[in-house]
Amino acid sequence: MSTVKTPMTRQRLKQYVINKKDVDGREYARLQSEKVTDAVRGSSKEPPYLQHTIVITGIDDGERAKLDRKRRAVEREERRIIEFIDGLSDNLIKQILKLRYLEGLTYDKVAKKLYGKDNGDAVRMSENRFFERL
Repeated sequence: MSTVKTPMTRQRLKQYVINKKDVDGREYARLQSEKVTDAVRGSSKEPPYLQHTIVITGIDDGERAKLDRKRRAVEREERRIIEFIDGLSDNLIKQILKLRYLEGLTYDKVAKKLYGKDNGDAVRMSENRFFERL
């Protein structure tokens, strides 16, 4: 089986960030709000063995499986992105891409970390030039 390598693009990096946020937050919260609930009848362990209702709550296995598949896909993509970034020769671009896409920082926050000032224009321009050269 041959695997086709998809080139790393800015759009692909942005899509990774969106998918990661979806898996990490909103998707999990959605699943929590869509819990499956059922009730069964049971009795006490001790005499007089009175019957009572027991409520059982859980997450639908089908939804959990979908989330698990999505999480694994995001993890695979993260490994590909790390491999791509680690293979770059330009250390500044490595840092920019790691901070932007793996840590999720804004351009201004990346600039603050790299240059000590929060002017994201220099970071954005460096990233633009990098992707234009690809």
